[in-house]
Amino acid sequence: MKRLPYGITGFHYYLEPPPPITDENTFIALAHSFAQLIGAQLTLTHKIASAPDRNFTAIEFKTDNESFATLMNGHYPLIAFSQPIQFDSLTIEFIDRPEFGKRWQELGEFQILTIDELAIPPHDVDASDISDTEYDQILIHKPSTVGEIIFNFWD
Repeated sequence: MKRLPYGITGFHYYLEPPPPITDENTFIALAHSFAQLIGAQLTLTHKIASAPDRNFTAIEFKTDNESFATLMNGHYPLIAFSQPIQFDSLTIEFIDRPEFGKRWQELGEFQILTIDELAIPPHDVDASDISDTEYDQILIHKPSTVGEIIFNFWD
C-alpha cells in the first residue's frame, strides 16, 4: 500500500465526515463460504462492535494443518492474514497466504495485503489523505509498520 486513505485508522474529528464503513456482517457471511472453499472450520469471530479499541474484524480458522486469522479493516475492504491474534498482548503476526487471498477475491472485491506491504515503515507511505486526527493518533501510538496502522488496537 503506497497511500493511506482517509479514515483507515478509524479515527476522525466529530466535525469531519466519518470514514467509510465496511459491512462486517457480509464479511462474516463470506467467511463461512471461505471456510467451505478451503475445507476449514471457522473457530472464532472477533467483531468490531464488541471491541471499540480496534478498527478491524478478525475471524479465526482451523484447517488440518494450521490455525490462522483473516483480518478485515473496518473502513476499507483490505484483508490480511495472521497467526491467531494474541489479544492479551495486542500483537498481530502477519503471514502470507496467497492461495487463501485468491479465494477471498473470488468471494468479493477485497484487496489482499502481503507481509511486504504491511511491513512498510509509516514514513515510506503517502499519508496526505489522512486527517489531522489520524495523524495525531499515529504520533501517539508510534506504529512501526503500515500494518499497525491498518489493523490497530488504538482507543
